[in-house]
Amino acid sequence: MQYNLDLPGNSGHGMICIDFTKQGRAFRACSTHLIAGSGPDDNTRLSQANTIRSWATSWMNSGYRVIVGGDFNAAPSSPVIQTLNHLGNGDPFIDADFKAPRETKRQYSPACNQPWNSKLDYVFFSYNWTGRNNIEATLRGETCSDHRALMGTAKVTN
Repeated sequence: MQYNLDLPGNSGHGMICIDFTKQGRAFRACSTHLIAGSGPDDNTRLSQANTIRSWATSWMNSGYRVIVGGDFNAAPSSPVIQTLNHLGNGDPFIDADFKAPRETKRQYSPACNQPWNSKLDYVFFSYNWTGRNNIEATLRGETCSDHRALMGTAKVTN
């Protein structure tokens, strides 16, 4: 089944999810794009993250293992990401790229160390089906960008 979900304050953006079964377990995989900008948009993004957290917690309580990936327009240390990141005392997710918790993407040259090169894209796995020793992330491409393709993988352990 496919779901189109509206996030608060995000005209034209939201989250789309699809359900599937693997190894007899129910999964819900979602893609999202949180609002960009600063100032009031920071509060909107935090509200969107709290909405995703609420949905994911409900889905996990219903037996789903949840994956959410996309452009969160927020650095790893931001309240937006900490709201979602289990390893940052938030719930309900583990950042697939937690082994490299930098504020910027992996850098290939000094030219990549620019403010626009912030880490904004994430793949999150719900902690109810895997552990941090069973996940990894790979960045694709070698150009400087705040939107390099990010691929996350996880081993099903629960």
